[in-house]
Amino acid sequence: MSKNKLKHFQDLDNFIIFGAGEASHPVRSYLEKIGKRIIAYSDNNSNLHGSFINNTLVIAPEAIRKYFSKGTGIIIACSSQEKIAKQLVESLGFSLRLVFPYITEMFAPQFGELAYQEIASHVEQTCGLMNDPESIKYIDSLVKYRRYLNPLKLIPNPKVLGFYNYKTPIPMIKNGDTIIDCGAYTGDTAQEFLSRADIKEIIAVEGMTINFSKLKELSSSLNGKRIRPINVFLSEKEEIVSVPQLHDQSDIDPRYKIKTKTNYKNENAVPLDSLIQNDKVDLIKIDVEGADLSVLKGATRIILKDKPSLIVSSYHENNHIWQVPETIQKLESKYKIYAGHHHKCVYEIEYYAVI
Repeated sequence: MSKNKLKHFQDLDNFIIFGAGEASHPVRSYLEKIGKRIIAYSDNNSNLHGSFINNTLVIAPEAIRKYFSKGTGIIIACSSQEKIAKQLVESLGFSLRLVFPYITEMFAPQFGELAYQEIASHVEQTCGLMNDPESIKYIDSLVKYRRYLNPLKLIPNPKVLGFYNYKTPIPMIKNGDTIIDCGAYTGDTAQEFLSRADIKEIIAVEGMTINFSKLKELSSSLNGKRIRPINVFLSEKEEIVSVPQLHDQSDIDPRYKIKTKTNYKNENAVPLDSLIQNDKVDLIKIDVEGADLSVLKGATRIILKDKPSLIVSSYHENNHIWQVPETIQKLESKYKIYAGHHHKCVYEIEYYAVI
């Protein structure tokens, strides 16, 4: 696969977005921002064929060639990157050179040779920190996926058991645990953790007000037991952070809006070390839209004192692929570290650490 595929992407004028679900929205937003034209959507769901998204027709995969011409590429806007790439290349006969992975404003800086050079000198060391061959193989596949913009290179880690769940020698979640959920969103992770063990308490930290209202509703439905919602932003230290303002239900997940929203507001942020004082912590999960490394560093005292298991999302920034595991290892060398991913989105790397 050519190292110049990113330039080829940049040179194309027109795109068909394969995937007509919510994941297509940030793809369209990014393509429009860089001056590309979306000529059609496609999807394997026949119920969507003939419908429109932003006045753009959704077509069957078999109809793509009717809309395809010189200067056109296809971007896969769904979680099944490898599966859809095989369909497009092997079944429908498109050149892999014209098939592109999930490119959004957040992910675009992670693709191509320059992005690879940023992390190249660290990849071998990162793999050396992993504690099973599956993690090493997964990191290698993710690096190639990003470097060559090749969806066929992305190989799932078979030890990913589900949502924030990795097959570690020591269970990540146990009866009686106290868990800190950083980036608790509307409580989806809390509900998952509660379904897996008899949790003592989940301290659910969420800064976005619109998310926090849903989180409080969930906590109230449990009579305030087992989920302790806290409305605050987290960082490495006490500081002012700039966050986008979300206004409606469709904006609940700010993942692809962080860098594109023009309406920002300054908010106070605090480190976990000052927020959590007396609790004995058994697990910290961090998924905070790019501030993940900062929040991890802000939990240094808790990590050194309690040696909690860690789950840290590491896909929001290119360098997090090596900075997160290196930071964990420096904080506590006894941690055994594993590289997993979101159970549906294989391109979203997550590190798991246990002692």
